[in-house]
Amino acid sequence: MNRQGGYTYRIHGAIYHRIGSLLPADGVAPAFSQVYIHDTASQIDFRDFHSRLNPTTKLMIQQLMHAINPHVSNFRTLAERYNDQPPDSNFRIRIQAQSTPDRRRYNSPTDEVGIVFDEDDCRPMDIVLHGQSNTLTRINETHQFYDSFQYVLMFPEGDREWQLYLPITPNGSKNITPMQWYSARLMYFGDDCLLLWYGRLLQQYMVDMYVKIEKQRLRYQMYHQKELRSDLYNNIADAAVSGADNMDNQGRKIILSSSFIGGKRHMRQLYMDAMNIVRRYGRPDLFITFTCNPLWKEIQDELQDCQTSMDRPDLVTRVFRLKLDALMDDLTKKSVLGKVIAHIRVVEFQKRGLPHAHILLILANEDKLNTDDYDSVVSAEIPDPSIYPEAYRVVTSSMMHGPCGPDHRNSPCMVNGVCSKGFPKNFALATVDSGAGYPIYRRRDLGLAIEKKGVPLNNRWVVPHNVYLCTKYNAHLNVEICSSITAVKYLYKYVYKGHDRASMEVDNGDEIKEYVDGRYVSASEACYRIFGFSLHKEFPTSERLAIHLENAHMVYFDGSQSAPTALGRSKDSTLLGWFRLNQTHPEARQYLYLEIPEHFTWVKSTRCWKPRQGGFGAILGRVYTVAASNVELYHMRQLLYHVPGALG
Repeated sequence: MNRQGGYTYRIHGAIYHRIGSLLPADGVAPAFSQVYIHDTASQIDFRDFHSRLNPTTKLMIQQLMHAINPHVSNFRTLAERYNDQPPDSNFRIRIQAQSTPDRRRYNSPTDEVGIVFDEDDCRPMDIVLHGQSNTLTRINETHQFYDSFQYVLMFPEGDREWQLYLPITPNGSKNITPMQWYSARLMYFGDDCLLLWYGRLLQQYMVDMYVKIEKQRLRYQMYHQKELRSDLYNNIADAAVSGADNMDNQGRKIILSSSFIGGKRHMRQLYMDAMNIVRRYGRPDLFITFTCNPLWKEIQDELQDCQTSMDRPDLVTRVFRLKLDALMDDLTKKSVLGKVIAHIRVVEFQKRGLPHAHILLILANEDKLNTDDYDSVVSAEIPDPSIYPEAYRVVTSSMMHGPCGPDHRNSPCMVNGVCSKGFPKNFALATVDSGAGYPIYRRRDLGLAIEKKGVPLNNRWVVPHNVYLCTKYNAHLNVEICSSITAVKYLYKYVYKGHDRASMEVDNGDEIKEYVDGRYVSASEACYRIFGFSLHKEFPTSERLAIHLENAHMVYFDGSQSAPTALGRSKDSTLLGWFRLNQTHPEARQYLYLEIPEHFTWVKSTRCWKPRQGGFGAILGRVYTVAASNVELYHMRQLLYHVPGALG
């Protein structure tokens, strides 16, 4: 089927699956699963009312569902039994959330559907339907039929899909995670892999299943924050002196911790880690943006008949990941733009769904760029087609901005009637430093131009790029020289701005709800996350070092514990471990606190520093930031940055 443009499925906020009662309320037309209760002709009539599909096609699908889907026959049988019940009967239908533990009975879903008259007999995750009502019942995302109830044609046999406690090993010591299950589901195993043929519906399925995965992580955060609190050691000691038997009101809750990928604490910690790299190695030299090209041969060759790249987010994200890894090898190992001593990369997703990566490189001193080097690294001109035909093809197809301007006010770059990217640029005979920002690149008027949407585009419209990399990767690959940029913090904040969000107000301090209500998720991002691909990488990595005053380090405890018990859970921080290291290892006293991770490893199990076995490691120390308003702690942090070998 031919389609104009690209389609991207995105969700904003939460997803809920609901199911109606077995029969519709009086005077209400049957819908969804209620349609199956009626005879064949009536089912066609009801479906004709709701859709414009070909009646013959609908009849064929309906006959297939009656033949192979056990839920259809179950619902018809249960409807007959419901009609035999007295009007005051407390008739309910239970659909079990989990399959029987006896794997020999893992043959038909009919074993998990039955009638109950007391809802106390049901488990919390079970689906309990009324016989006839206007109410909708929510389907928990861990339910074994969550997928097959929503995607009936994807799973016409009513398959069980992922559920809690599916064993991955024969002894049941480990269970299959939803990420493992769905990443396997999205693998291509030949022509029998029908799931990948569903086009736009596949995009919805991917987003839906990723939200299921993320909900398990959010649920973990929510449930554990009810138990896990943190407070200062001296506050707990004060509570112990006062005889506190219960610590439920002591401490502060951590609603969405920094370990949760995509949360605001997580993004802030990554930003601070990146600034720690700048502290050690200086400002970045190159800023690169690499965008996926859906026309890559590796993608197009794997598409089936009538498929477009938008129909296969799984293929797009996997090829992009391989290309990104190859690009990083070119930059960091093969040093095609110079020797790289530090770098970061962050993967994001465009509004139209395609992945792209932001990369910041810091070059070694011997390869630092000066104005005379700029033109050998970055070009902002159309290549000569007679000399560089392949480069000309890639640049004119992927590296031309616009057209935008007064005649194209609907272009995405237009803000208040002006191009936010500053195009078209002015012609320039030579590249010069601007003093505060990117250089003004050479853009000569050489007479070369292409036509796009009826507008001639010349060198004034070329996005800066490296000709070699752009041509090799056949993609939009923007390369900017940023050694003259003064707003280094702004540059890194732009890279770590986080995923697409809607502007939301905090609801009673519930950071989990705030995160869910504000998130946007596209099919490409969902697929990227299901496959477990990393969204960021920093080199060197940073060891985050605690800072606190005496008896003011964090203690994590269960809110129901007594103060003495919570006090007993106190463990040495990295700072206390450093003091002890300096007392027992004189050779460590030559290093500042933040230099210790380069020579010693923090062992969490024993809460102590041990010498690195491999010598100097590619890891930096970073002391947590302290607000200047916290005067005593702020000045202590300053001392730690200047005084080596402190003993206490």
